[in-house]
Amino acid sequence: MPGSIAVIVPTFNAEAFVERAISSAQGQDHVAEIIAVDDASTDRTCDVVEALAKDDTRIRLIRNAANGGPSVARNAGIDAARSDWIAILDADDAYGPDRFGPLLRRADRDEADIVSDNLTYYDLPHDEILGPAVHPEPAVQQVTLEKLFRSTPTGGRDYVTLKPVFRRDFLNKNRLRYDASIRNGEDFDILAKALLAGGKFVASLARATYLYTTRESGTSKTLLDYDPVIAQSEKWLRHPAFRSDEELRRLAEERIDILRRRQLDRRTGEGGIAKRVGTLALALRSQAGREWLGDWFRARLQPNPS
Repeated sequence: MPGSIAVIVPTFNAEAFVERAISSAQGQDHVAEIIAVDDASTDRTCDVVEALAKDDTRIRLIRNAANGGPSVARNAGIDAARSDWIAILDADDAYGPDRFGPLLRRADRDEADIVSDNLTYYDLPHDEILGPAVHPEPAVQQVTLEKLFRSTPTGGRDYVTLKPVFRRDFLNKNRLRYDASIRNGEDFDILAKALLAGGKFVASLARATYLYTTRESGTSKTLLDYDPVIAQSEKWLRHPAFRSDEELRRLAEERIDILRRRQLDRRTGEGGIAKRVGTLALALRSQAGREWLGDWFRARLQPNPS
């Protein structure tokens, strides 16, 4: 079916909100498949999905035997899909009305392999739209590798958080899947690989129909571990695109430094004295770590204002 969409919904202990996510996909045009991939939930998530599937043959449930993380769940859904396009919908998020028609028309017009609208942050308890991830001017933008690496959570240019729709043939032709070793940062990773593979990514930013439910709403959280994404980021530096482009290499190195600092911040808040001493020793091994260590000591040497 031309222009058909497979919506992949990774789930883990999502019984409280998965019905909201799936219902928002059911009301969309072009959706031929809704594939919920349960990552070994211990609550009633699967019961909720199976009840919905009784009334809608588009809904399928895949059960992972063991918890493998969001990348593993997404890949299982992509492998099972048969539609022209792949869309990811996290179980604690939702779509606004009429998401896919405008996106597919934009993809056809611009011959894009990857297409997205804007993402808006949404406060579920207060039913309040908090604002878009990317400033919608210009309204249509091609997201390049450099633009992706310049993404920032501030300033209205957080391209990493956009939830794009991928041509399934493009993913399969280039053997693109989410990195199973990464439990946070997997969206950045697959987008970077897609752009390195020559994919054309067009963002139509005037409309924001992906509702990213803020974590303050009590929805699911992912344990942050930066080591795998740092290791993957370091591999990019060996790619010809980064070796031949000084600015891209600088941006990649800057991203790695930021990730290293975040990992050190996280580790100093964990465990006992021995683990913290080990973290401080680790910081000495890189320039970013040494800079972080200086900031860490300066913060603790400042007099207490009280």
